[in-house]
Amino acid sequence: MLLEKLILHNFGIYRGRHEIDLTPSKPSKPVVLFGALNGSGKTTLLDALQLVLYGKLAQCSNRRELAYDEYLRRSIHRGSDPRDGASIELKFRHRSGGVDHEYRVNRLWTATERTVKERLEVFRDDKPDSVLTDQWADFVEDLIPVRLSKFFFFDGEQIEALADLEKSAEVLATAIQSLLGLDLVDQLLVDLKVTERRNREKQKPVAEQAALEAAREEVERLESRAGEVRMQRASQTNLVERLGKQLKGREEAFRLAGGDAHSKRDQVESERGRVSKRLEEVEERLCELAASDAPLLLVREFLDELAASSAPSTGVDGSAVVDLLEERDRQTLQVATNSGATVKVQKALREFLTRDIAARRKTTSGPSGLKLDAAVLSDLGALRAGSLAEAAAGVSLLLREEDRLRQNLAALDRKLAGIPAAESLTALLNQIEQTKKEQARAEGALAQLDEELRRVEAERERKWKAYARQSESDIDDHHKQEDAARIVSQSESMRGILAKFKVVAAERHVRRIEALILDGLKHLLRKESLISRLHIDPATYRMTLFDLHGQPLMTERLSAGERQLLAVATIWGLARAAGRPLPVVIDTPLGRLDSVHRNHLVERYFPAASHQVLLLSTDEEIDAVQYEKLRHSVGRSYVLRFHDDLDTTVVEHGYFFKAA
Repeated sequence: MLLEKLILHNFGIYRGRHEIDLTPSKPSKPVVLFGALNGSGKTTLLDALQLVLYGKLAQCSNRRELAYDEYLRRSIHRGSDPRDGASIELKFRHRSGGVDHEYRVNRLWTATERTVKERLEVFRDDKPDSVLTDQWADFVEDLIPVRLSKFFFFDGEQIEALADLEKSAEVLATAIQSLLGLDLVDQLLVDLKVTERRNREKQKPVAEQAALEAAREEVERLESRAGEVRMQRASQTNLVERLGKQLKGREEAFRLAGGDAHSKRDQVESERGRVSKRLEEVEERLCELAASDAPLLLVREFLDELAASSAPSTGVDGSAVVDLLEERDRQTLQVATNSGATVKVQKALREFLTRDIAARRKTTSGPSGLKLDAAVLSDLGALRAGSLAEAAAGVSLLLREEDRLRQNLAALDRKLAGIPAAESLTALLNQIEQTKKEQARAEGALAQLDEELRRVEAERERKWKAYARQSESDIDDHHKQEDAARIVSQSESMRGILAKFKVVAAERHVRRIEALILDGLKHLLRKESLISRLHIDPATYRMTLFDLHGQPLMTERLSAGERQLLAVATIWGLARAAGRPLPVVIDTPLGRLDSVHRNHLVERYFPAASHQVLLLSTDEEIDAVQYEKLRHSVGRSYVLRFHDDLDTTVVEHGYFFKAA
């Protein structure tokens, strides 16, 4: 099968008509590369391919529990008239009976306020084929069975599911059973059980049959309800996980925008207030000292000389001393100004010195007006040894503390200047708060669904046991129902045979699938000596890896990238086991891979995955380096660009790093 052309009209994010050529330019270049930023329509292309082929059975990414008609209605471009509708057309070639045929499938639909009308048209070799149109579901099931489509149309989420080895057994079981058709065996086993129950009911009297019928309907009702709750729970789980990722992303954006620093603003402002208050207290204390004996520290050398002078009766020229003190006062004020003393301190010092000089001039009477007697010298000694020494120690301590506080204040001011304003973070904070509320509501709804599921399953189990006991009792007493007994017996025997067949078939084919997955994994891993063997338990489908020494390899030894490569190798191996020459469509596959693992995937998997590979990538996955490595295998490349002014994605030739 070879996809040739995809035409979208008003589908999803694609407004108007968009025609995309999917044919590789040559067999040696099988990759058709689509580049798009997130939200520009990559996954929409994957959905379109599945929808045009499978219709209501398509496993589209954003359908969830929506009814098919409602999904079609929402898939019409939001700016288009629903009555004009939307359509998807796919042209492909397929070889049948030794002859190549060209097929064209056109699925189109319109919507009114109440209804959605869908129409399917199928052409073979450019001629409408009504028989093929009517039997299209059977034809496409033979071509690409829907249960196998996940191996050929897959995205990063499927890779993530298989990359978790603790949870991948269920996914792997579904995949292998679908691949081998064992899911049909399971359905046959269920059908045989239904046949047995109904034939057992025939062996009961009419009254008992009516009771059994009512009991059976109740069990089926509970089974149906449990299935509905499981679907709702799966959707709610996806919502909780999506909100968790959204919250994590918004919290990271908040952190990168300076949110962590902003959250500490009150603490920094409180600390600045404390430091500022303490600085005011220190300055007030300095002012108090400046109004007492502290200014005498500026003439401390003079006082020492005066105290060391001759006997108490020795006279000193008072006028000369006052002149000397006045000159020292001017120098003191200049030093105080240059050293950064506050205006308050300078003012107090100036007033004190002025009053002191004025007082000294009044007591000076000529050259010999200033006399120091014994009492004055005694007071001077007490001053120098007492209050002046205490003032010197206090001033020194306070000045050091003032300097330290000013440095702290400057550092806190710089820290506050670096904290973004609250207004710039309001939008992010509101988004985080809204997401937390939505997450809490979603988790609450999920808890309610969990509780309801437990209740419904417990009730169903109880009803089933009662029904089983009722349906299986007294069968041997009704000999006239020999045919029903024979059917029940043969059905039970057949179920035993089918159960054994399922185990044998799984064991036989799982070995081949193991080899294909291991071959793909060794082809992709950069640590080629890491894994020597791979085993899949055919009963539990749990995968075990073994190292070169034959010992089980703990999953913790595998990096996240290596687990993703294992998931890719698993899908690759299952696709190869299917044995069908089908194209492969891969959406955003590189996820958490490091550069070396990305290189292996780009160089070893994409060119070899199939004869036609549609690769949907962002500019961060297939970047300039990876594009250069892949370029020799790229037959066509496109860029999907969303235009706000047109409200649509436009398909352009080329790639992010290659002009059209």
